[in-house]
This record gives sequence, structure tokens and C-alpha cells, in this order.
Amino acid sequence: MDVKNFLQMFEQTPIALHQDYLCRVLRPAIEIIRSDSEMDLVRSRYGGSPDLPEGFEWPTHQLGFYRFLGQFNFAEIPVVNASLPDCGLSLFCHSRQRKSRNQGELGK
Repeated sequence: MDVKNFLQMFEQTPIALHQDYLCRVLRPAIEIIRSDSEMDLVRSRYGGSPDLPEGFEWPTHQLGFYRFLGQFNFAEIPVVNASLPDCGLSLFCHSRQRKSRNQGELGK
């Protein structure tokens, strides 16, 4: 959806009073829709196991392995920003490196 269509949705509502502000803060976005369909290889998804090339060595940090959050297949994403690639896979991971309230030490 482009900015013009977005603003037209709110023309007859009190939100229209904030049109100038909305125009300044709007950014391109990708809508993520949850699906219960069976997962295929190299599909965008949250959780599960990542699609990795054979021999890939999983990255680590000082406390161990990074945790897999999800992956995006850029070929499945509609063009919303010319700076995104049109193909390829991007993995998202995290490490928990803050103090745990219960453990009193760095979380694992």
C-alpha cells in the first residue's frame, strides 16, 4: 500500500488531523501473515530449523550458540524498497546476554 492509499483510508476520521505527522513517520513495511500450511524448504518462516547449506558452521558467541528466530526468502517479498535484494535468504538469530532476574548471572 502506498502513502496516498494509506491516508485515504483515514480521510473521514479524526486521524486525518494528523496527516502531516503520519507523512513524516511512514516507512515501507512488509506484512507478515501466519500460515499453518506445511513448511517447504527455503520458505520465509519463524521458528523451526533454518535452511542451511551443507557444511555450514552455526555462529557462536561467548555464551554458546545463537538462537534461530526465523528466515526471510527475499523472492517471496513484494518489492517495497529498491534497496532489498530480489532473491536470497536472510536468517535472524539472537543471543541472550543480559542478566537473568532468577539466576543473577548471564542468561544461557
